[in-house]
Amino acid sequence: MRGFRSWFVGSRFRRTAIAGAFGIAGGLPALGAEVDSTSTPSVQAAPTEQPGADASQRLERFRWAVIGSAHAYREPQMRIVGPAIGLRAEAYVRAGEVPVRLEGELAAGVANYSSPESGTIEGFPRIGSMFHLQDAAIDENRWIPRPGIGISTEWTDLRGQSSLGKQGYERFNLALWLSATWDLEREREAGSTRLRAAFMVQGWQSSMLNQANPTYLNVINRQRRGALVSIERPFQVDETRWAARLSFRAVGRSDLVDAGQAPVYEPSNRTLELTLSIWQ
Repeated sequence: MRGFRSWFVGSRFRRTAIAGAFGIAGGLPALGAEVDSTSTPSVQAAPTEQPGADASQRLERFRWAVIGSAHAYREPQMRIVGPAIGLRAEAYVRAGEVPVRLEGELAAGVANYSSPESGTIEGFPRIGSMFHLQDAAIDENRWIPRPGIGISTEWTDLRGQSSLGKQGYERFNLALWLSATWDLEREREAGSTRLRAAFMVQGWQSSMLNQANPTYLNVINRQRRGALVSIERPFQVDETRWAARLSFRAVGRSDLVDAGQAPVYEPSNRTLELTLSIWQ
């Protein structure tokens, strides 16, 4: 594959960048990993308190939903797109005098990979998840955000051979986020519009390079730059409550890790996802 950047040409190392999901015949693995050519105001609780419950800790509200999503992930030299279905849940808990909201979702689906250098592969499995904890107290000023912390995961299994005969491997990403959430349009009968922004504290990208090429080592690259923004709007159809969410995530280039044959890094990437929830 060609070098990851044109200014790499003429470098005293002259190694080949790898981008995308598959190894080059007789050489380097690629899905995602790349070879570097250089060595407060008063507040009120969101849910209604239940009389007679334990004052120190109690569950005030719980709900769950079936979700469907369309996922699109892009790096400079490759794309992963596909649908997924799964479950989502929210719980409001009061710990002492502090109300908190717990969120979690898990979705699995199939996706298609494409790269101008490595070819295509269709129908491979993908699983993504998100867990989020935040303050559930709502400030009278709707523009004051509620802080939170989140964990996201993403697993894709690209083992096998592409349309051009390149070998792929498994990838797993784990990221820790600090977030701020705004509940807007609180007067809407269907529910408030939820706006969330988050910044990556740390990300870990595991690439099983040895599955594509035995001469390479499996690596874990660290990601230190990333941002996420999402907006979700609930609506109601007859007696059923729905919600539509659009989210965008951008992650910068990772650090360099020795993979045995050459140092590798995870390139910058972008993810766009549209999720539809049907609350039960």
